[in-house]
Amino acid sequence: MIRVTFDDVTKVFGTQAVLKNISCTLVGGTIYAVTGANGSGKSTFLRLAGHLLRPSDGRIVVDGGGTPLAREALRRELGLLSPELALSPELTGEEAIAFLLGLRGITLTAEERAALLARVGLAPGDAQKRTKACSTGQRQRLALAVLIASNARLWLLDEPGANLDAAGRDVVRREARNAADRGALVLVATNDENEAAWADEVIALTEMVMQPKKPLPQGEVPSVSEAERVSKVRCNSNAKLPIEGSKNLPSTKSSTHTSGCTFDTPSGPSGQPPLRGGQKDAFLHLLRRELTSALRSRSSLAVMALFAITALLALSMALGGAILEPPLLAALLWTLLFFAASMGLGGSFAADEATGTLLALRVYGAGQAVLAGKTAFAFLTLAALAIVLVPLFFVLLDASCTAPLLLLATLLCGLAGLAGAGTLLSALTVGAANRPASAGGLLPVLLLPVILPVFLPAITLTSAALGGREAGLSMLVGMGLYDLLLIVSASLLFDSLWYED
Repeated sequence: MIRVTFDDVTKVFGTQAVLKNISCTLVGGTIYAVTGANGSGKSTFLRLAGHLLRPSDGRIVVDGGGTPLAREALRRELGLLSPELALSPELTGEEAIAFLLGLRGITLTAEERAALLARVGLAPGDAQKRTKACSTGQRQRLALAVLIASNARLWLLDEPGANLDAAGRDVVRREARNAADRGALVLVATNDENEAAWADEVIALTEMVMQPKKPLPQGEVPSVSEAERVSKVRCNSNAKLPIEGSKNLPSTKSSTHTSGCTFDTPSGPSGQPPLRGGQKDAFLHLLRRELTSALRSRSSLAVMALFAITALLALSMALGGAILEPPLLAALLWTLLFFAASMGLGGSFAADEATGTLLALRVYGAGQAVLAGKTAFAFLTLAALAIVLVPLFFVLLDASCTAPLLLLATLLCGLAGLAGAGTLLSALTVGAANRPASAGGLLPVLLLPVILPVFLPAITLTSAALGGREAGLSMLVGMGLYDLLLIVSASLLFDSLWYED
């Protein structure tokens, strides 16, 4: 049974304490409605429960069946439905579902996918459109489909009825009840009385009380009137809330049948649903998403290529046919690659933040898989740029190469270093851990000192490949070792950026 325990938790934004001294225990098999005035901390309460935010004081423990869940185990149990959770705009609805589930290692058959769409009230044609062409209600239903199929045991529903019609809100109510009946813990942040009415218990944050309720019969649509509502008891703002469920939980293996689709949730040894894949699947899905989005939007690729080619043409015309020495040619080539990489890699996480898909990645994506996928995409992007730029460089600047294998090895090592350092620094400057998006312009400034141990040897080795003074292969080995150090350091540091707990 999943359980979330708040132990004297306080959350402060700036100088304002949104939640103060909260102590409570929330148990699986229960739907909790979290209510309160705007600004009372409903969304904050949900994100703290899912470790999407770090408490300013106190401790939050998510117990998955006898032992606290570690980061990756908690991510496999977490699902979110919120107007703030966006889907990749360049993907179709079906591709977006496959992508987010793929981050969990889950693959649906065509029959399961069709049944899932029907289950949330979407026609097959709705899921064939790119998500940016879908209505807000359709995107909300797609996000609900991902949540249903993710096998999550901790459901965070933040204003789940937003952008949905009456039929859509009824689907959310039905699925929340199905999840709770299977033993999931469902938290619903809402100001809607009808949504609060179908919860088992109500937590009113503004008055710091819990209001027990009896679950409604399956299929019954709740109606709320003033006479039916239980009056709330006021407590002081520092009260400790003993919020305990007393429901009889179902067995550890259950399934829901709707529209001919079955989603089994058998438990493993620790009570966690098994995955149908792993980090490799998540990495491949992330890389495929990045490539698909880049090819369809072509924005970052076009910016990088346009900058590099324009600068190269301007340089060629300025030289007027003059022949440059190999050291200067090598310096010009790597300067072009560096600034083109700075412009392109700065959008690695910025695009996800701008479109709102960063939240979906943090909920469904493991940090290491996201880092590996984005780094691989950055390397492939830079390699594609080099394939176009280097031949033009030789033609326009009348350069010649005497050691093509050395040049190729130098390019591979240099571009790998740029990709690794650029991806990590773009996460740092853009906001993978709630940092301001305006910091993305700092990427070239931060990237240069980090990449210098690769940048300077790359110039020397490239000069040797173009006929300049010979350079020892030990310099190439040093570049490779520094690349490895960058990748390992990025892997160790990225979790502190990606996770808020």
